[in-house]
Amino acid sequence: MITRYSLFAALLGATLAAGAPAGASQRAIIRFNPQAPLQATPSSEDEQTALLRMLDEDDPTRRNRLITDFLIQYPTSEYMHMLLQSRWQIVLERNDDPQDLIEAAVEGLEAYQYFMESKLGFIDDPDSLDEYPSTQYRFKNQELQYYQSMVDAYAQLDEPERINEYVDLALATADETDAWFDRLGDETEDVAGMDAEAWAEVSRNTRMFLLNTVRNIHVADENEAGVVEVTERMLEIVPDDVELLLFAATALAQQQAPADEAPATLQARMERALAYADRAVEGVDLYLLRADVSEEQQAGVMAQLYGTIGLATAQLGDWTAAAEAYRAAIDATPMAPNLHYMLGIVGANSNDIDIALPAFARAHFLAPDVPDIRATLEQIYQASEGTLDGLDDYVQSEGASLGN
Repeated sequence: MITRYSLFAALLGATLAAGAPAGASQRAIIRFNPQAPLQATPSSEDEQTALLRMLDEDDPTRRNRLITDFLIQYPTSEYMHMLLQSRWQIVLERNDDPQDLIEAAVEGLEAYQYFMESKLGFIDDPDSLDEYPSTQYRFKNQELQYYQSMVDAYAQLDEPERINEYVDLALATADETDAWFDRLGDETEDVAGMDAEAWAEVSRNTRMFLLNTVRNIHVADENEAGVVEVTERMLEIVPDDVELLLFAATALAQQQAPADEAPATLQARMERALAYADRAVEGVDLYLLRADVSEEQQAGVMAQLYGTIGLATAQLGDWTAAAEAYRAAIDATPMAPNLHYMLGIVGANSNDIDIALPAFARAHFLAPDVPDIRATLEQIYQASEGTLDGLDDYVQSEGASLGN
């Protein structure tokens, strides 16, 4: 005799393994209706016969029809959420149309919530829910998976408002899932299939996926303040992530501020940028040892890191630190004209012709078609030499020294 709960597990496993329905339209036949009157579940014998027929059916189209027939007959039975969860998982694995994925997730979520309300409805005292951590954990974890798939689907459909809506729901559900996992105690391996350390990694990755989806929206909208805010939320989860630290530092340093920004506000923003950059410097050597970081990427990271430090210190008026930082960035990528140009700006602002003149000359050598660089170089050269004679030879000489 197959018990009810072992049959649940067997049904879900076999449904996922059997493959997807022939078409997405065949999946979306039954819509869960929580307002429908409760249907009696099949008798034990009929129940086993019907479900075992589904388990034994290899043809996905026929299996889908059998499931549909079952759902028509018992539209609010306790098996509804199992079957709709299976359909959602199939659509998820097939990477079908995102609208189909949303529909499948909504169906599964509504049915699962109805099932859990019915399952826990016999409990009179809400405080006694604490006695059922494994049930609550499974419930919240499944809810979380539905919300994640909806976030992903709405991201594919480029619907920012719905993305934000379901990210908020998912993050709140993730907090609840974590809380119930913590209450499992010695049952974590049996119920969740992983220990606390493994769960912490899963939970962390879930939140990072959700927040990164929102951050991508802000990047696309050029919402610099939004990018910084979400990146800082991500750093609360992974405080030593070099890429995130560098992203936050760069976003703060390059953020377009209003023309009337108060000096104190600018200073505070640059100090935040430098704080993130300093933390990135502390971990960058270990980061560069990663096998998936190529030499070209290593150079780019170092150039961005020290270029950001140069920009922030320059805006704070610390020209010595800015020049040092830009030189370090140039050492990483000597053929980047923008870095030479910024070093020239630092030299000009600090009235150091020995920094400004060769830096602008090298920038012009690398980007000869940018008129602003040429115009600035001419002004600096004229002020230094009293004439423009020999300027082109000087540019060639400085250009030839690059990389040496």
